[in-house]
Amino acid sequence: MTDQAHVSVRTRFYSVFLVVIAAVIVVGSFGIWRLSDYRTYSDDLRDVFFRSTEYLGDLNNYTSDFRSDEGALLLADRQGDTRAIGREMIMLDAQIDRAYRNYGAIVHDPRETAAVALFWRHWAAYRAGVNRVLTAVNAGHLAEAKAFYLGPSHRAYDTASDTLGQLTDLNVESAAITARRADTVFYQTRALNLAAMIFAGLMVIAALVMIRRSIAEPLIDLAQVMRGLADKDMDVEINGRDRRDEIGAMARAVDVFRLNAIDLALSQRALADHASMLTDELAKEQRLTQMQRNFLSMASHEFRTPLAKIDGQAQRLLSKASEQSPDDVRERARAIRLGVRQITSTIDHLIDHARLADAGPHNVYDPAPLDLVAVLRAVCALHRELVPTAFVHEQFDHAPLRMTGDRKLLHHLFSNLVGNAIKYSRERVLVSVEVHHSDDDVTVVVSDHGIGIPAAELDQVFDRYFRGGNVGGTVGTGIGLFLVKAVVDLHGGRITLSSREGEGARFTVWLPRDAGIAGAI
Repeated sequence: MTDQAHVSVRTRFYSVFLVVIAAVIVVGSFGIWRLSDYRTYSDDLRDVFFRSTEYLGDLNNYTSDFRSDEGALLLADRQGDTRAIGREMIMLDAQIDRAYRNYGAIVHDPRETAAVALFWRHWAAYRAGVNRVLTAVNAGHLAEAKAFYLGPSHRAYDTASDTLGQLTDLNVESAAITARRADTVFYQTRALNLAAMIFAGLMVIAALVMIRRSIAEPLIDLAQVMRGLADKDMDVEINGRDRRDEIGAMARAVDVFRLNAIDLALSQRALADHASMLTDELAKEQRLTQMQRNFLSMASHEFRTPLAKIDGQAQRLLSKASEQSPDDVRERARAIRLGVRQITSTIDHLIDHARLADAGPHNVYDPAPLDLVAVLRAVCALHRELVPTAFVHEQFDHAPLRMTGDRKLLHHLFSNLVGNAIKYSRERVLVSVEVHHSDDDVTVVVSDHGIGIPAAELDQVFDRYFRGGNVGGTVGTGIGLFLVKAVVDLHGGRITLSSREGEGARFTVWLPRDAGIAGAI
């Protein structure tokens, strides 16, 4: 067993953390130390050379303006102009003195200090000559003033100006030297910082490699073992059980878990068959319970309303029998008959649903030759009788249309479609039944102008117990269209629906003329 196995995981994490922190501190401190040198040169450029350049520029400008004013004295025509020029020269003299003192307040190298002192001596000599020119002008000796201006004064100004130019060159040279030094320090600092970061990065990588080999990889192996145990793979190899740290403790715990899982798997196999039997029985009980709930729910809606109508009409017949006219009696009898029909239709729905769901198509579907036109006419006549206010338009030839199918189921199919079209129509009940046929198939279209079906519900209308969200208080079982789809499938046909909410619905049923047993629910 290696010494590494005796070191706890916590100690290793702390060690790696301290190494990373130390590397960051060393690299940061080194970078700050090197950048301080660069900052020193940058400060020199900003505080010395930029300001020196500014003051030297002021000296150049002010001395040039002063020389121009000296020449303007010789050209002045009036005494007032001479006084104005004199005042301006006094102001320029003060500005030159201030620029000189500002420049002298900055620390320079000895060459620049000597150069600025030399400039100031030459300027003082020139300034003394200007006073002589000014005295001659004030005395009216213009010829003498001009001669001095073009001679001694000119030479003194050129000497001072040349000295100022040399001082400017020295300032630019010093600035260039400082800038080069700053660049050198910058590049050296960047290279050294890069080397320090590489070194720190290598230390971090080494620490991460150590963590991966001693901590991460063993943990990944244990995770793979746990996934294998979760997948019922008990023949997995568990490494690291001999380690004396937290990972070793985890490996030993996983091994105990594996042994327990093996025992549990053996117990589960013994219980599997019994659990399967219980699951089947529970599923049957749940189906029976659900069917009972559905039946009670439908009965509360489907039976109560028509029974209430029948009871109400019967009570009126009994209470006012002597006052009833034959027409009233017939009308109430028709209402009673309509209620009975509704109950009968609901019972037929439930019986057909139970037969199709439980007995299977072979025991329900009984195909035989029939006249589809006769079936459709019977359906239309039935609903005209049940709802006299409804207009059911038969858009088909009344000549016999022979095909093979189950008469009762087809009657139920189209009765459901026509009944729904009437039930979900508004004030104006207009239902259309169209028939198109060829030698091989028949197409029946039932359309209305009722409330329609929301677009989001078109894919659900044929689901068992589904009812639209816009039916309001209109009662229904929710199995009518489910049975319609089942009957169509039994005949090997298909049904499609197109509808827009508020504009009606259009059901198209396609049936083969020679239908056998084509499907089941």
